[in-house]
Amino acid sequence: MVIEDETALRIIYERVLTKTDYEVLLARDGHQAIEMLRGVAPDLIFLDMLLPNVSGLVVLEFIAQQPHIATHAHLVIASSSKEYEQYVSIVPSCEFILKPILPTQIRDIALALQEARHSR
Repeated sequence: MVIEDETALRIIYERVLTKTDYEVLLARDGHQAIEMLRGVAPDLIFLDMLLPNVSGLVVLEFIAQQPHIATHAHLVIASSSKEYEQYVSIVPSCEFILKPILPTQIRDIALALQEARHSR
């Protein structure tokens, strides 16, 4: 799942993740993300923190309160503001990437998660 308000960046995420065999869900704001997360537990979530309507921090707190998501998903906080790195401890499997995020970084994270899940 990609939670990102910038259309061009959502397209990049979708293209890269599709090429690594992920089914991609896209949310353009925090409200849409929370509504979508009520019905799915993604393996991988890329979360922008500066979102319209409902902030990324509210989405992160929602994820943390959903054990079926928080314990299952690998979360990547992707933000242009380093201050959000402090929130990685809110969910068990979380990392921070400082934007701009490169397509190779998206691919590497996706492939590493696939490899880790297949080796279990």
